[in-house]
Amino acid sequence: MPIWLLEKPSADAADDHPIYARSGWRIPQPPREKIPVMTLELMRSHARDWLSWRRGIILRSVSPHPYNCVGMIFAARRAFIDLEHIYDILREDEYRKITLAELVVGDVVLYRNYDEPSHVALVTQVDTIGQTRNVRVLSKWGFDPEFEHFMEQVPPSMGRPVEFYTERVE
Repeated sequence: MPIWLLEKPSADAADDHPIYARSGWRIPQPPREKIPVMTLELMRSHARDWLSWRRGIILRSVSPHPYNCVGMIFAARRAFIDLEHIYDILREDEYRKITLAELVVGDVVLYRNYDEPSHVALVTQVDTIGQTRNVRVLSKWGFDPEFEHFMEQVPPSMGRPVEFYTERVE
């Protein structure tokens, strides 16, 4: 039996484009009517605000299509996926937890705010200078545009980078 048939979506599913994890588990998506949509003009305005917020932040992409940080990384920018499912996605896609010292390009950074998962980002660059690791990531900040920035350089509501994951083969 093909793996994508392990859990067939019901005919009355709220989403008409299901997304599956590597294991065949269907990743839950909220109904489309529950996903806010931003206009391109509003996104560009937010981008200007964020770019003035800190140096070193680079605007990567502006799209009014409704996706978030989880959808950017795990659904190729095609879906909004609630962050509450992040540990299920990591498990079902066979990611494993690693240390900051093991982090390389392509790995995932998980942020926490008030001890709750609050954001994920994709590692795009890692430079080690002595004992210091400078890590740049690609992020989608809620419904705002995508930005490339240093790992610690996120809005306060996104918390701090505290967990690191990879899908690399050991």
